[in-house]
Amino acid sequence: MTRLAAAAAAVTLAAFAVSCAPPAHAQPVNASAVCARVAMVPTIGGVVSAVIDLADQAGISEERAGSVVAHAILDQCPGYSALLQRIVDRYASGGMVA
Repeated sequence: MTRLAAAAAAVTLAAFAVSCAPPAHAQPVNASAVCARVAMVPTIGGVVSAVIDLADQAGISEERAGSVVAHAILDQCPGYSALLQRIVDRYASGGMVA
């Protein structure tokens, strides 16, 4: 699995898990910084890139980074939640993410 596909899978799983869980208030990174990063490139590829960048910068797994990004979007910048849904829709159907 490529790194892009792994990051997309992480966002997909995190978006699903977040939609089923109560909001988390403690994040290892600043949620507004995540939202600002997504706002720079508000596309599916931008969200996936934010996951990969966060994983690299914070030294965490892409799964954890996907969870952080999904939580940040849903909690701090829900205007981008449609991007999460588009990732879920596209990745779940086996399509390319970027």
